[in-house]
Amino acid sequence: MTTRILVLFWFLLLFDLSSNAQAIKKVIRSGSEGSMEIFHVLKDNPNIKNGKSTLKVRCNNGLFTKETGNYVNNSKEGIWMIYFDPDSVGSPSRQIKFMQSYKYGLKDGPFLEMSSDNDTIAFGNYVNNKRKGNWMIYENNKRIIISYE
Repeated sequence: MTTRILVLFWFLLLFDLSSNAQAIKKVIRSGSEGSMEIFHVLKDNPNIKNGKSTLKVRCNNGLFTKETGNYVNNSKEGIWMIYFDPDSVGSPSRQIKFMQSYKYGLKDGPFLEMSSDNDTIAFGNYVNNKRKGNWMIYENNKRIIISYE
């Protein structure tokens, strides 16, 4: 089940059609405690994020990618991924913690939460920032289904 869910998310990520043709430029901003945000803004208006965004934070082994996604006119759009801190899972690789789909800055589409053991914790769907339909939550080796209207 987990493999099919990951394939679905990668498919959505690879075929995200939310890009546009406006001229953009890359910005690298240093933050507190050695963090770094890399994002794109419109050349005509540097206050508007537009394009790929990556947040990197410091851990014991250097910088690691904490969050990746895409902005369209300052709003989150498409699939955003949040990764476990490698120090907390004992692995240097980018291990997915959450995958969330956004539309016009609102949670809209599939949501997935993974454990540090790569097991699915929760899977469901958002529509306009609200949980909708059946959500599967895995707890103590049991699957719980919760329905949202």
